[in-house]
Amino acid sequence: METAVANPAANVRERGTPAYDEFAQLNGIPGHAISITENNDRQTIAQMYLFETRLYIAEGSEPPGVAPAAHFTQSLDIHHADGSSVNLNPGGATTREEILENRAREAAVGGE
Repeated sequence: METAVANPAANVRERGTPAYDEFAQLNGIPGHAISITENNDRQTIAQMYLFETRLYIAEGSEPPGVAPAAHFTQSLDIHHADGSSVNLNPGGATTREEILENRAREAAVGGE
């Protein structure tokens, strides 16, 4: 997982100066969030998530002097084929370690 999201994060990072560059999660799906100021003062926010075998990348940017594009990240969601929202975090874990522990525990239970 980490390599899958690390490469696109590095591509965004190369375009400017990171203001935020950390682990992120979307309903328990681990990923990465990065916010940069590009050389032309444009603000860019990107998030990357790997779920099953698909890499999801969302990116938004705003010109100088406009409010940051953070609002679009609040509307991100990943859905199953039946339209239901993927939620790997029903317990409300917030840290990378908690989320990965929960996923390992679920995999162990599923494998029994």
